[in-house]
Amino acid sequence: MIIILFIFSILFAIFSSTPFYIWQFSLFFLLPLFLILEKYKGFLTFFIFGLFYYTYHLHWLLNLSKIVPEIKYILPIGLLILIIIESGMIGICGILTKKFLNSKFSFILIPSFFSGIEYFRNLFEIAFPWAPFYLFWVKNLRGIQIIEITGPFFITFLIVLLNLLLYNFFKKRKFLYLIIFILIILLNQIYGIFSLKREFKGTEIKVAIYQPNLYLYLSYDEEIEEGFKTYKELSDSIKGFNPFISLWPESSLPGNLRFNPIIKEFVKEFAIKEKTYIFLGSQDKENKKIYNTVFLVSPEGEIISKYHKVKLVPFGEAIPYDEKFDFLKKIDFGEGNFSRGKNLLPLKIGDYLFGTLICYESIFPELSRNLVLKGAQAILNLTSDGWYGKTIGPVEHRDLFIFRSIETRRFLLRSARTGISCVI
Repeated sequence: MIIILFIFSILFAIFSSTPFYIWQFSLFFLLPLFLILEKYKGFLTFFIFGLFYYTYHLHWLLNLSKIVPEIKYILPIGLLILIIIESGMIGICGILTKKFLNSKFSFILIPSFFSGIEYFRNLFEIAFPWAPFYLFWVKNLRGIQIIEITGPFFITFLIVLLNLLLYNFFKKRKFLYLIIFILIILLNQIYGIFSLKREFKGTEIKVAIYQPNLYLYLSYDEEIEEGFKTYKELSDSIKGFNPFISLWPESSLPGNLRFNPIIKEFVKEFAIKEKTYIFLGSQDKENKKIYNTVFLVSPEGEIISKYHKVKLVPFGEAIPYDEKFDFLKKIDFGEGNFSRGKNLLPLKIGDYLFGTLICYESIFPELSRNLVLKGAQAILNLTSDGWYGKTIGPVEHRDLFIFRSIETRRFLLRSARTGISCVI
């Protein structure tokens, strides 16, 4: 019986997720676990669920070994550690859930534990807050409109609360719980209906989003040749469109824009010919430090501003806390050697302010929120998701970015080197 309950819980969670998007299943996915808790320990119950849940949502990381063969032995170990850590956090929620499951404060405390742990996962350099429970509702467009007021973690709160109400209804046979369950869903959907009817006024600008599909197995020379050819072909395909800005992805071209004369000249000629501002991703070097950077190039071909990535991928772009503890710099897992940017500021073109986020920075709610608080009128995301191949990784990356638009009520523009480019 216990195994059957586990299977149902895991299946409900998976079918709520990418690529199935049946968000209604999320209303039941914790119910089997609550039943298991009546006889078994909280940590172990939720930890086992976490192992299956995070294995499903993070297995795509193994695709990295196809791009970087040197890490093919250490990568599975690292992935296992990551899954265990994430499952352990869910396990802590299990301990607290078992303790307060029958408390009169359970409807506040238990949802708070789960939403709190998801918020906590965002706070540190080691953070990799992938597959939060609020992602279950990405296709429930009406249901997630409330996050402009509450933030995304409130959706996790709601999901857990609704599961808890159903558990109490089945256990105590009191229809009051079912009525409250239905009422919460109705109010949530009604708010979303009215929210989606609102019109937002703004200024129209023309934007060209480039996706060059430069694959990571290309050599340096092949990447230069293919890149130049592809950007020219793409610009020719929209001749006469005359975009105000052109958005290129992270690692638009290999090397360092400022210090590679061939690339610098190509970008300059492109901007002058197309009479467009270009946002593009490249490496930069300052004071012997290397940064993952967004450059803003004027229609005259000059670099007028830039943004250094603030949130680096842990163990991918840098070892967490290596700038605070020197001995960590001696560790080599095959990661990049990037430094962290210090200033999260929008890039300015005349009266327009564009917030820029590089790659997985788009999954952190506080970054886009802070950019908007500093005046950003639109959010740009430059990414390169070719590391993960044809897996759910790039899709979930895009799905997480959708929440940033609703939270901030801003247009999001996304250019992927490979992966999913879009306007939200």
